[in-house]
Amino acid sequence: MKPGETANGKKFDKGLMEVQKAYGTHGHIEPHTDPTPEFDDAASKVTFKLAVNEGPQYRMGTVEFKGFTADDAATLGKKWGLKSGEVYDRSYAGRFFLSEAAGVTTQIANERDSEGKPRPNIDSREVPNRQTLIVNVVIELKN
Repeated sequence: MKPGETANGKKFDKGLMEVQKAYGTHGHIEPHTDPTPEFDDAASKVTFKLAVNEGPQYRMGTVEFKGFTADDAATLGKKWGLKSGEVYDRSYAGRFFLSEAAGVTTQIANERDSEGKPRPNIDSREVPNRQTLIVNVVIELKN
């Protein structure tokens, strides 16, 4: 929200989510935001001070491709660019499927279409280890 704009809870919440996303790109997958309102009743205004506890920084562990053929899993594994030990980027998996993995996933979808089968669902999930501060990623081809 901009100064002078009417308060909007949905916009405010969206902004908090964007802050969390930004921290997630730098390995901070558990940031905590604490907005504190300061009211100015005379001017009918509120100002929010935002305290952010970024939490620990996680690093990439392993990536596992489930439900794919052995060849597709190997191809995707070679294309996965976030290496073990690098600072984890929570946004990487989404970008990976839009670019590096697009050829493989398109091929799988086309094969399913030609067989009259529904298109597959691909699920990506993080498996963080809070002791080692490592995130393993599991990418699963379903149906």
